[in-house]
Amino acid sequence: MSISRTLFLAAAVPLFAACGGGDPPAPADSSADEGRQAYVLACASCHGEDRLGLLAPPLLASTVGIRPPDELARIVRDGIPGTRMPGFALTLPEDRIARIVEYVRLPIEARFTPEDVRASRKVHAPRGEGALLSPVADVTAVVERGTGNILFLVDGRLVREIFFPNVHGGLKYQGEHLFVPARTGFLLRVNLRTLEPEVSVRAGIYLRNAEVCGNRVVAACSLPPSLAVFDLDLALVSVVPLPDEPTAVVRYDATRLLVGLKNRPELLVVEEGKVAGRIAVPAPFRQLEVIEDLVIGSGERDLHVTDLARHATVENERVPHLAAGTSWRRGEELYWAAPKIDGDGISVYRIGRGDAGPVLEKVTELAATALPVRGHTNVFVRSYPEHDFFVTTSGEEVLFVSKEDFRVVHKTTPRPGAMPLHTEFSADGSILFVSLYDDRGGIYQYSTKTFSLLDVIPAARPAGQYDRTLKSWREFRRTP
Repeated sequence: MSISRTLFLAAAVPLFAACGGGDPPAPADSSADEGRQAYVLACASCHGEDRLGLLAPPLLASTVGIRPPDELARIVRDGIPGTRMPGFALTLPEDRIARIVEYVRLPIEARFTPEDVRASRKVHAPRGEGALLSPVADVTAVVERGTGNILFLVDGRLVREIFFPNVHGGLKYQGEHLFVPARTGFLLRVNLRTLEPEVSVRAGIYLRNAEVCGNRVVAACSLPPSLAVFDLDLALVSVVPLPDEPTAVVRYDATRLLVGLKNRPELLVVEEGKVAGRIAVPAPFRQLEVIEDLVIGSGERDLHVTDLARHATVENERVPHLAAGTSWRRGEELYWAAPKIDGDGISVYRIGRGDAGPVLEKVTELAATALPVRGHTNVFVRSYPEHDFFVTTSGEEVLFVSKEDFRVVHKTTPRPGAMPLHTEFSADGSILFVSLYDDRGGIYQYSTKTFSLLDVIPAARPAGQYDRTLKSWREFRRTP
């Protein structure tokens, strides 16, 4: 086993420039003016001079303003461990920190117009190094939260990294391009031949996720509540205002997207970048996932499955973390396993169709120890079609679980005291990649035949992993 992090090509690429969105209103008193001045000097390079976010999330009265002042002061003073938010205890006196806290709690006009979207689009000049990969080369992209980089692995080797922080909502492959959304509203297109950034744009102030369908890229923005529709060059086609915050946009089949709404019991059907219909569902879908041609949605306490015409519900269910689950077929039967979003345990369900419509039947509950991370837990479940086991993280362990009888057939601890997070298989299923979410973490590579450790690529808090071949397969299998 070797440990290596050698880049074939040079370091991370800076991508960001300031975007529009409206300046905050003039402060009403001298203390607010002092707060703004302190904010601009200490905070604006990451959070934006207008507080609408840049490298770091927006600071709005509706979000940070609901936290107690002493909690905000502690964050400014001490930073947030495990993130890129530093502490300012050594550089800012207490009275200056107090002024910053007062300022970020003031309301501002959180406005982002189609003109702002268009003005934010940036074409990135190539570095002239030419093609790095063949058109069919398999790539695994890894989100490195400790640095804000996206790491690109080919054949288990790190070949490139691009600086693009706050990635959120999943990476999307389309042909020779990769589309990357950020929570701060930015979208990035990466060329998969050169592994270089080509185009970026800001779709909104807060972004839930983005999807690619046909020749359209659709970003679901929670602020302002809207769908920003782009062509594949990330040129804005339209902005579709929404009646409520979107919870997610997901690809249903080759031509249709579905959008869940936070407080409305309906799904929006989007075709060619336009809302083509509305489908009533039993409750607002706070989470949304497509498994083949069935849609899984979770309310506050219930779990639902729909074929867009008929529905089935599991009531009083501890809500799973849908995006952290996996599905597989055993013969003609379709199974789905997902961890609980709020604590220990994994639920395994049988999903299908009956005479009365979709069927959602719990098969078993599996033990899994959950550790808190970024608003959910570290339990993530993944499978590979040809393997007779699936993989889940649990506490400090990685478990290999039989698809037949749900026994743990093997377990391993990458490093005692450190937390494994996301996992992903290589395209041929021979290697399992495990993200060890730690400042001194890494991408651990295991043989799926012998379960032995093959290699480790050092990385600072690596999180989500996205293999080009498997991600494309997961997308295209949704076409009925």
